[in-house]
Amino acid sequence: MTTLTELPATVQAAIIEHYRPTMCEDSDWYESTYEDFIAIAMAYGIETSSADIQFSGFYSQGDGASFGTARLSIAGLITAGRKAVQDGEFGETEKFEGYRKKIHELYEHLDHLFGTALLSRELAALLEQETFFVGRSHYGGNYYHSGMMDATFDESYEEINGEEYDDVLARAPESFRKSLEQVKDNMLDWMREIADGLYEALREESEYRESDEYIREMLDNNEHMIESYLDDNPLDDEDDEDDEDDEPSPPSTKPDLIAPTRLEDWIPAMTPA
Repeated sequence: MTTLTELPATVQAAIIEHYRPTMCEDSDWYESTYEDFIAIAMAYGIETSSADIQFSGFYSQGDGASFGTARLSIAGLITAGRKAVQDGEFGETEKFEGYRKKIHELYEHLDHLFGTALLSRELAALLEQETFFVGRSHYGGNYYHSGMMDATFDESYEEINGEEYDDVLARAPESFRKSLEQVKDNMLDWMREIADGLYEALREESEYRESDEYIREMLDNNEHMIESYLDDNPLDDEDDEDDEDDEPSPPSTKPDLIAPTRLEDWIPAMTPA
């Protein structure tokens, strides 16, 4: 088997360019990013799946990523987020980047606004009923960026201990009601930020897989791909000559010529007639 480094530099570059467009042809290149995103989201109470994620990319207008969720409750997100932080399953939160950071920030927003409210049965019951789901806007067309996402809150509430939901909410502290309105106004923006973080992770993975470094490593582990390219594009004499040109020339055996430095050295001696 031929290794990449055994070939002339021009042929190495040609092989890398030949395979570069194929690095992101199959769906398996983004599956690990999907899996990581789903695991982090689920740990914080955001239930989603690979079937709910869509993206297009990466350098055209309208490119982006979006995702959908099952029905979520504010109380459920706070409870799940607390458990994720306590378990420390995903490392130190201050080192989070991208969508990990955005998902954790969503939990921090909710915990800051409603953390103490969960200590009250009545307020906790209100938050349990404050459910919503994230979906794709019907105006989306062929676009998949985060601007095409919608967050829809459920407006049909069940009774709480025999009382109407609105009556219980009216009795809640004003700060609680204001916080609830703030969450409803901002939830979509927070979810869109998470989707934008996912898009950046997908873009970075794509760029890495199309880099010379990754392709070289892949070819080193799959030498048959090099052989396949050479079968279709055999080396010619010019490639061999290019390879020889890369080698240093042997030292010359001719004596060095020293140019004369005086004018009289250039003029033959003149003898008197």
